[in-house]
Amino acid sequence: MSSAAGSWLNLAKQDALAARKLLQPPPSLPHAAYFVQQAAEKAIKAQLIHLGIDFPRHGGRGHDLVALAGLVPPADPMKMMCEALAAVTPWATAFRYPSDDPATELRLTVQDVEGRLDQVDVLIRILGTLHQDGSQT
Repeated sequence: MSSAAGSWLNLAKQDALAARKLLQPPPSLPHAAYFVQQAAEKAIKAQLIHLGIDFPRHGGRGHDLVALAGLVPPADPMKMMCEALAAVTPWATAFRYPSDDPATELRLTVQDVEGRLDQVDVLIRILGTLHQDGSQT
């Protein structure tokens, strides 16, 4: 793994760790959800960097996991995992603004956040293992 991809993956690990801590009682679901989205975003970006694929770095598209997952080549074994995590795109902003924002109508449960966090953790572990030997996925 390139040092740039490794840096993104390390940041993803830190965000996942923050999310895990925020799920401890009493849980802060909005904040945990935000860090789950951030971990997923950074893990996907690590894979894109590893594959040599440019992605938007500024503006909304840089945080849109649907768009980022769409850049992962169809033949890449991580494609399906990245696409599954794209569902957390709204978690980047949905809970950070007043309830007059339609996105804040999403209702989270601990199980929702833990489930997605588990998916992110698996993606991070697989990427770390696959890229450790410098192989391409």
